[in-house]
Amino acid sequence: FILNNFSTYLIISIIILFQDELREILAEIGSKLRRQYNLAAKSEVKEEIINTVVALSLARIGAIIAIEREIKVKNYVNRPIKIDAVVNKDLLLTIFTPGSPLHDGAVVISKDRIEVARCFFQLPPLLELSPGGTRHLAAIGITQQTDCIAIVVSEETGKISMAVSGQLIRGLDREGLKNRLQHYNV
Repeated sequence: FILNNFSTYLIISIIILFQDELREILAEIGSKLRRQYNLAAKSEVKEEIINTVVALSLARIGAIIAIEREIKVKNYVNRPIKIDAVVNKDLLLTIFTPGSPLHDGAVVISKDRIEVARCFFQLPPLLELSPGGTRHLAAIGITQQTDCIAIVVSEETGKISMAVSGQLIRGLDREGLKNRLQHYNV
């Protein structure tokens, strides 16, 4: 009887004496699990975006998807419609379906969520020196103002481009887009 009760009190005493160390250990385990979850979620979002862009490209449906990084893109858009939804291929395809009310304009993805749609970005000042149509110009413009990554699908050709820091990278395929997104840590 004494040994049974002693072991219970011993365990409680150890927990009380070493509570700071136990808290650190549990916090470290929690942060590792959270990092693994965030990496898995980020990878899933990236795949949804890539699959959407490839489907839009094959169907020759024009689109701009701006992926926010540090600077808030929402502060640089005109007439946005708040969405606040999980990034999902079907939802993105629905948004960009020609004839839908949200088709024109861009989608902004922030913290792995579709934040707003039907956004219009300011065009860069030197229009005559910039290649491509209005979508490409808008993508260049928003990446000049913010640190976002803008993915563009041309309605005329179906080609995929990506704008970063005001520069347009043209002619990407699935692997090229995936590698570029990985390179820019998106």
